[in-house]
Order: sequence, then structure tokens, then C-alpha cells
Amino acid sequence: ANLRVESLSAKADVADPRNPAGSLRLDLTKLTAAGFEFDSVRAQASGAPKSHRLELRVDGQPLALELNLQGARTDAGWSGSLQHLVVNVKDAARLALREPANIVLDKDSAELSQVCLADGRIELCAAGARQADGAIRASYSLANVPLALGNALATSELPIQLEGTLQGHGEIRRTAQ
Repeated sequence: ANLRVESLSAKADVADPRNPAGSLRLDLTKLTAAGFEFDSVRAQASGAPKSHRLELRVDGQPLALELNLQGARTDAGWSGSLQHLVVNVKDAARLALREPANIVLDKDSAELSQVCLADGRIELCAAGARQADGAIRASYSLANVPLALGNALATSELPIQLEGTLQGHGEIRRTAQ
């Protein structure tokens, strides 16, 4: 697990750590991790337990990412939404979140409403839930997904060159334990 960072900058504005409200910003440059290189990484969080936001921007080759979450702590756990997600894979696709997705987490369960990433005719969708009794249900669909997305995972130790597309849909279920 080789991790390198050329520079790290952190700025926090939190008045009371026991009841956090305020903002935190982290900036990294020249991050190398797991064989990937990223020119910059910026994470910015703001708000309070009852309403907060997280923005993440990662610029690199062959992968870049933009993500915005907003949410709130609830009596049972956390509830929020994925507002914005873009995964840019060099020479393959720029997959963008079609519409916001809801996320609910509590001590014993989790749920993610349908998330669809699309770029023209390319579409990847998934949704899922884990219930307190251990039951799991998930679904997915793939349309015109280029295998070239996997080329972004190639390293000098594992050179690969994938071609073709994936299509399909399915469900995964596990009954209560």
C-alpha cells in the first residue's frame, strides 16, 4: 500500500468540536495511491449535524471524479442524497449522475435509491438495500457499457487492453438471517 502526497493543506473552522458546525477543507497535490496518480484532490465539508454537505473533486489520469453529498444526522443514523457524481475515465466515458439518489443509513440497515450514471448511450444503474434482519436486495442494469472502462485499472505490472461492451440487468437477493 504505497501512498505519496507532495503537499497537504487543511483549513478548519469549527467553533465547538462536541457539537460540530462549520467547515473543513483538505487540499492534496500529486497524490499517488494504488498505482494511480492524481494531480489534485479537494474535499470540502460544511454544515452541522442536522444539515451538512460534502464536495469532493479528484483530478487525475486516467481517472477524475466529482461528488456532492448532502445530508443530516437522524435519530436512527443518517439520511441524505448524492446530488452530483461524475466519473471521467480517459478514452472511455464521462459518466454523470442522471438524477440525485437518496441514501439512508442506520445502525442495522442501509438503502440506496436507484443511481444511474450515463454518457450518451452508455448507462450503468444500481439500487440496493440491507434490512435490519440481514435481508439484502439489489438490482443493476447495464447498457452499452464499454469494457474500455477497465483499461483505466491497467498498470505496468498488469497491462490490459479491453474491448467490447456489456449489456444486461439483474437482481441480487438474500433472505433474512
